Amino acid sequence: MGGDQRPQFYPALDIVRCFAAITIVMYHIIEHTQWASFPRRWPLAWFRYGWMGVDIFFVLSGFVIALAAMRGHAAASQKGAFYKIFMLARVARIVPLHYLTCAVHAIVCSPEQWRDPRVAATHFTSHALFLHNLSPKTLGSLNGVNWSLAVEMQMYVVIMLAAGWLSRAKPRTVLACSIPVAWVSRALAFRWGDGRPPAPVVMTWYYTTNVFGNMDFFGVGAALAVAASSTSDSTLTRLWRRPLRCLALGAGTLVAACAILARPDNNYWELWPLVVFCRTASALAWGLIIAAFCGITKPHALLKPLMYGGKISYGIYLMHMMVMLELQKRHLWDRPTLCVAVTLSLSAVASALTWHCFEEPCLKLARRRASARSSKVAHGDGLPIVAAAGSRSIKARRAA
Repeated sequence: MGGDQRPQFYPALDIVRCFAAITIVMYHIIEHTQWASFPRRWPLAWFRYGWMGVDIFFVLSGFVIALAAMRGHAAASQKGAFYKIFMLARVARIVPLHYLTCAVHAIVCSPEQWRDPRVAATHFTSHALFLHNLSPKTLGSLNGVNWSLAVEMQMYVVIMLAAGWLSRAKPRTVLACSIPVAWVSRALAFRWGDGRPPAPVVMTWYYTTNVFGNMDFFGVGAALAVAASSTSDSTLTRLWRRPLRCLALGAGTLVAACAILARPDNNYWELWPLVVFCRTASALAWGLIIAAFCGITKPHALLKPLMYGGKISYGIYLMHMMVMLELQKRHLWDRPTLCVAVTLSLSAVASALTWHCFEEPCLKLARRRASARSSKVAHGDGLPIVAAAGSRSIKARRAA
């Protein structure tokens, strides 16, 4: 493995994060306001498929977290110390803002739902433990967009436990192990969701919101991480070294997938081949596009606003739905263009404030604790930590 000589920080990935966050916001506005006049021609038609923004985040997470896990596992002399530091970084990145936005949603958006202490305890406990995706009653009860956080946290545990295997595996092996798991899980989701109340579509979608049903996204990201760390010559590692080819293949695959979805006779949730296989095309497409962006080591200065948007994209993702609900209360959903401007602006401002005043201090505290624990790990200064755009070592951060 050549991980120690490879880049540990991929700044251009924040551009992808920003794009994913904007995609999700636009999609939710189009769907919730029933914006029928929104363009159906490319490139703006992309936002009608904005649910793929979550796909982008999942592939990114698979890449970044697998890379951090492999490097941390290789540096650790004591695996217990590796597990503690790895999960400390994950918890510091995900938990604080998740808890804060859940509290704000409960107080501002739906206070009437929590008058029964037993009901409140069930919902808050499931969200606190990141198990809310395991029941349709709790899946969307507190800030519905955070269903994906439960999947992410469960994926972190899987990757942590598989870190040693990933360090020895080949990219194609990772794909061969992860993609069939996703296919089987989604096939079962289609079978179990058929005909179930309150509606077959709702239940089929619910059954796909588990870590196994999204394993192809995380698997593609993890395969990229293995390719990025490998010095061997294989198809994926050769692709990794050719960003323009990755971009062309990824864009072509994505266009093909969207063309299939756009056919008027294709009702996604009623056709099992689409439910089972279509999202894998999205995973592969975004994996290739992400690999291409990893080749941009020095983004142009004009891209700095997008990179900053990627840095605060987690906050935008968690906050935009609450902004939209407030706009609905003020009867502004009949003005979707205004909704776009207000939702993006307020979400960005709130996210910037929480990043600088809340999230970043939590991350710095976690890094200090990780540094204190590093005495238990060989070469502790090389431990990977959470960065906005990828893995970066404590040593590199200090040098910067």
